[in-house]
Order: sequence, then structure tokens, then C-alpha cells
Amino acid sequence: MSGAFGSILQCLTDAHVLLWQEFRPAWGATLLAALVLPRLGLHASFRRHILTTIALPQTAFAGMALVLALPLLSAEADGEPSTALVFLGAALGTLLGLVIAAQFRTEVVTRGVAAMIVASLAITEIARSLSPFGETRLEPLLHGEVLGLSAERLGLLSTILLPGLFALVAKRRWLFTASCPDAARAAGVSTRSAAFEFAGALGFAVMLATLTLGPLLTASLLIIPAAWARHAGNNVRGALRESTAMALLSAWWGPVVSVIADIPLGAGVVMVALVTGALTRALRRRIAR
Repeated sequence: MSGAFGSILQCLTDAHVLLWQEFRPAWGATLLAALVLPRLGLHASFRRHILTTIALPQTAFAGMALVLALPLLSAEADGEPSTALVFLGAALGTLLGLVIAAQFRTEVVTRGVAAMIVASLAITEIARSLSPFGETRLEPLLHGEVLGLSAERLGLLSTILLPGLFALVAKRRWLFTASCPDAARAAGVSTRSAAFEFAGALGFAVMLATLTLGPLLTASLLIIPAAWARHAGNNVRGALRESTAMALLSAWWGPVVSVIADIPLGAGVVMVALVTGALTRALRRRIAR
């Protein structure tokens, strides 16, 4: 028994050492995203925009894929695409997704969101087949494999903390306008301004996360912790705290699992997020008894 425990401990230690020495930027990027995305995902669920939020990473990626397929980049598959162009593509894709999503007044309009996702996937696939960077850049990002992330990209992603800080400052206004719009208007609080603030923070964070981590990791950190944290009897503060804690656990242990099991980092984070959420809910029910 002690031998088995020692082997497991050694395996975990080796995975942590490997991540720290070889894949520190990717590990740090996942942890940075976990600090911000679940909080925004939870606010999206409070505003009943969860389906739109699922679509945004894919529209951001479709914009990035489309730019990488432009004739401007035509022939040189061995070179690196311009970071500015890739950034512009992700920004335009995210902005287009937000503009389209603004036309949906309620989450009942699932067909519109489904059309956004299908169209984005079609654009991504066509652009991937046309782009000289389809295999080397788009395919790994699409599947969430970011273990080769550079320190420069980590520096870019660090600005994701800005919408995270803004979410902390604007939390009360966002919740007030989302849960009691009539009372907010009567109190002189602009629901439209709050909606623009939230859309801006969400769009900026999704754009950066998709550009760095890919749509799989971005969507999983946005949605899975928030979905597990929303439950009957949980207050807003508890849900925000719980979703962030689950996301950080997933961001820490997901890469460890990916190294040990030799699977893409995105898949490792998703697996740990699902297991962590299920264990949290089971423990919560046990305590409630």
C-alpha cells in the first residue's frame, strides 16, 4: 500500500516539476484565465445569457481562423503569422458575436445561438483548410493544446485581469440590473450601461482567452464552474466564491492530469472541472442531510 502511494506521489511530483520547468507559461495562462472567466460566466448566467456565452469563444476563434486564411499570409506556412493580425481577427470575431447576440432579447431564442455556433464552426473549418497555418496553429488551439505557449502570449493574457477587476467593482450594479431591472431603472441605474459594461468585459476576456487558450478551454472555464456553482439555496457571494475555487482547482490539476495521461491540456482541465463539480455537489448534499 505504501509502495503504491509512493508511486502516485512520485508521479504527481514529476508532473509538477515538468510543468514548472517546461510548460510554465501554459500553466500560468490557465490559472490566470481561471481567476476571471468563471466569475464572468456566473454573471452571464445571472443575466440569462449563458447560451450566448457558449457561442462567443467560437465566434472569436472563427475570426482568428478567417484572418489566418487571408491572402496576406498566403504562402509561408513555415513562418509565424503576425500577432497583430491574429489579435485583430479574434477581436472582430468576438465583436461580431456580441453584436449578433445583442439581438436576442431572451435565452428562449436558442435557434439564433445555435446558428451562431454552426456558422462559426463552418467558417473555422473552411478557414482551417485554406490557411497555411491550419495544421500548425489552428488545430492545436482548437483542441486546447497550449503546452507550447510562449511567455510573450502569457504577457498578453495577463491583461485579462483588467475585466476581472472591473467585474469586482461593477458586481453590485450588474447583479441589480440583471435581477431587478424595473427597480434599477426606478432608482436611476441605467440597465443599458450595465449591459454594455458587462458585454465589454466579457468580450475582452473571451477574446484574450480564446487567442491564448483556444475555444475549448475558454468555454469550459466560463461555463462548467458557473454551472456547478448555481444551485438551490446558494447565495450570490457563495456562488462566486465556489465557481472561482472550482476553476482554480481545475486550472491547477487539469494540466497535471494532461501530463500524466498524455492528453491535450484542454481535455485535462474539462475532466478535472467535471469531477471537481460533481464531488462538490455530492459533499454539499451530504452536509445538507
